[in-house]
Amino acid sequence: MQTRSYAVSWVIHVCIILIMCARTNASHFRGGTISWKPTGRENEVQFSFKLGWTYNRGPGCTTEKVGQLVTNMNNSYWQCTSGCNSSLNIANVNYICTGASQSENWEQGEGTFTYKFPGIGPYTVEFTGSAWVTLSHGSPGSWSIGSVVYLGERNDTKQPNISPITTGKPVYRVPYGCQSEIVIPVVDADDDVVKCRWSTGSECVSICGALPNATIDSNTCTIRLSATHTAEGTFAVAVTVQDFPQNNITIDNQVHLTTAPLSTVTLQFLVKTPVLTSNCENKPSFVSPTLPQASIIYTKVFQTVNLLFYASGNRSISSITMTTPAGMTYTSLQNDPMLNGTVFLNATWTPQQNQVGTHITCAIAEDVIGKTSDSRCITIIVKDSNECVDNPCQNNGTCTDGLCLCQPGYTDDKCQTGFEAMPNNELRAKVKTAKEFFVLVIIQNILYMQQCLEYNILVTLFTSI
Repeated sequence: MQTRSYAVSWVIHVCIILIMCARTNASHFRGGTISWKPTGRENEVQFSFKLGWTYNRGPGCTTEKVGQLVTNMNNSYWQCTSGCNSSLNIANVNYICTGASQSENWEQGEGTFTYKFPGIGPYTVEFTGSAWVTLSHGSPGSWSIGSVVYLGERNDTKQPNISPITTGKPVYRVPYGCQSEIVIPVVDADDDVVKCRWSTGSECVSICGALPNATIDSNTCTIRLSATHTAEGTFAVAVTVQDFPQNNITIDNQVHLTTAPLSTVTLQFLVKTPVLTSNCENKPSFVSPTLPQASIIYTKVFQTVNLLFYASGNRSISSITMTTPAGMTYTSLQNDPMLNGTVFLNATWTPQQNQVGTHITCAIAEDVIGKTSDSRCITIIVKDSNECVDNPCQNNGTCTDGLCLCQPGYTDDKCQTGFEAMPNNELRAKVKTAKEFFVLVIIQNILYMQQCLEYNILVTLFTSI
């Protein structure tokens, strides 16, 4: 009898521990996002994700561990939840620590993984759990960060779609009583039209519509909110980012209209509404020589990039928080002796082979009373230094640094379009005036005789009109 009583007590004790652990892990969630791109190897896809947690309560990111791999969540997984034969664990959620703020109580990291699907899809890949932190509006229940992958070939790019990319801080501070904006940075490698909307249904699970008094501009991906609901409040935000083709295309020989999204990724984060002793407009800002908002930098694998972020304001700047690609490190704040009241930090990044593609780096400055600047986001496009190894150029084109120099009579990014064979009716459809048509006919005839490479440049310019 005593043995049975001890066993029951032991089971109850273990259950209590498991419940406490589950609640502890879940209640520290701070949002995230995921994106994907085909690797070019059959149906293999590379995923890139960001996740946020309470400071040092996720995989284990702290300010001292920025740039390091942290691995305290070996038993939490990204899963294929639709399209696969069954729900399937495909990668854990550990990541490289990219940023942390003990004062704002968050950590963030980025991770990548690849997975080969059995076909072209569609497949749903997501990370789910419950519950969010306690919220001032809505239900702090379950979350889902995910995307739908479809690998049918587009007729315009001759390859599968690449999802849009976005990023965000785990926590944004919006002063109580103020009208504020949060601009969501988005970029698309296929140059598709990117739009944002509030998430719905399974995209947001329990936090749909959890940010009151707010609107979203779908074209600029700008959230405008009036922070008047709760002083010192905490709100969850769920946004869906989608890419649309600029013109009607076909995917896997099926017509795809400009009104239909090509892919969907989700972005979630928290908004806090502290009470601050300052007017709503008096906030820090980034100043020169900081690069302008939405600047684009091109680099190569293993080539180091340096970014400088300079900030100033009416009050002293206490911090500049960063949202970065995995492996980017940055200095502490430094005073600029030439610019009174201005501080800066230097961010350094050497992209690795698995980081070929598009990345977004964002900075936010905060002053001593907690007022924050607008985000300053820079896009970094990493090229593969070995992009010419597989000779991507068609029709005897020459590859240099990943770019194709086409033979006379061929155009487009991989020299895949033979201009000399284009019928006059198709040629006429590409131009707007009779004069343009006449000029293009002359150039086409010259190219047909293949006299020199320089005319190919003219053809490319005119056919883009």
